[in-house]
Amino acid sequence: MGTAIPNTNDLEQVIEYAQTEVRVLLQQRADITKRLTVLRRTMADLARIFGHDALSQKQLALITPTKRNRRTGLTDACRSVLIKASQPLTAHQVVERMRADDADLIHSHKDPIASITTILLRLESYGEATSEVGSSRGRLWISKKGGDIE
Repeated sequence: MGTAIPNTNDLEQVIEYAQTEVRVLLQQRADITKRLTVLRRTMADLARIFGHDALSQKQLALITPTKRNRRTGLTDACRSVLIKASQPLTAHQVVERMRADDADLIHSHKDPIASITTILLRLESYGEATSEVGSSRGRLWISKKGGDIE
């Protein structure tokens, strides 16, 4: 019994449908991630204002970061550098400012620029940062909160 050769038109349609579905799902995931970030921050701010007793243990668990194997604090430090910046920064400038604030935080990373670039891209996908192409054709990053330091 031989294997039937699929019709190339059908195959192209299936691939096109799958690509469209992947794009839609990735956009939905980005939208959900942004919404989760907003809701978690809102709950955390309410807990800060009214005290943690205002939230149940289940509610606190929703806003408390889960324990991860990777070092925590790098994303928050990256956010902080961007928020304090008066002008867009390159990933290299973000790393240098982080080193100036807390050298130990980035010290253990094999390639700090790659780690920070990954975080900057994630912050952009969350809607917390924006990037633009600079005059040297490199990316420049700035917080959407610009100067809104707590």
